[in-house]
Amino acid sequence: VESREIAGAVTVVVTDDGVADQLATAGFADIEAERPMAPDTLFRIASMTKPIASVALMMKYEEGHFQLRDPISKWLPEFADRRVAIPSPPHERVTGRYKTIPAEGPITVQQILTHTAGLANSYRGITQPEFLEMSAKTRPGDTVGDMLKRLATLPLNFQPGEHWEYGRATDIVGRLVEVMSGQTL
Repeated sequence: VESREIAGAVTVVVTDDGVADQLATAGFADIEAERPMAPDTLFRIASMTKPIASVALMMKYEEGHFQLRDPISKWLPEFADRRVAIPSPPHERVTGRYKTIPAEGPITVQQILTHTAGLANSYRGITQPEFLEMSAKTRPGDTVGDMLKRLATLPLNFQPGEHWEYGRATDIVGRLVEVMSGQTL
């Protein structure tokens, strides 16, 4: 905090019996507003969501809720009957940058866990412009489920299982946890 590498922190010791000791708070929860860090300050955990959500989903696996090769459409029907975008062939009359073909198979839980589902994303792929347009429609109060319903309207960037590409797969992992458990992530 003093070297300004982080705005603030809360340290705590947790054991199997619960919180053992609240050690300290330091710095600010909001530097601009000079709001000090408090023991109950909420933190954005960003990419640390991935291992938490993935472990939660694998706990559902251990409980027998699914098999890794199950289609995600079993719980998220909006992901059934996917289509894949391919560049418009020069010899075909197509209005647009791409045409779509049916996916060769469903998106599986395993493909979601391994980022091999072909999902549209913000930084690359033939459907990038449509993804950015879809993202711009996000409104305060939207849930992950709301966003995923919009994502499911976009074609995939490649056939499920064909390649690896980082994207919104962990959002789907989290949503699967919610649907299977009946609880929010």
